[in-house]
Amino acid sequence: MSTHDVYCLCDECMAAKADKDKANSSVKVGDVVMFVDEGRYSKWFWGKVAKVVAVNAGFCQVRWLQKVQYHDLYPTVSNFNVDRFEVLR
Repeated sequence: MSTHDVYCLCDECMAAKADKDKANSSVKVGDVVMFVDEGRYSKWFWGKVAKVVAVNAGFCQVRWLQKVQYHDLYPTVSNFNVDRFEVLR
């Protein structure tokens, strides 16, 4: 789903959103996830894979499986909304 689909209400986009919501509602500690958000952080994190180490109130803390460069830093752990991830099964 691309960023233009965020506000789209067609059947195809709504079905894709429902599938994503269903997948993300089951994010739990230990899951392997991929960053799929195409917004502000995509330049650094899009397509990167991490393991979920904590979940709380719609957010998750992840530990990156490979180095991720964010500006001049290389964070090993990040906190993002679960909607920015896709669970890899």
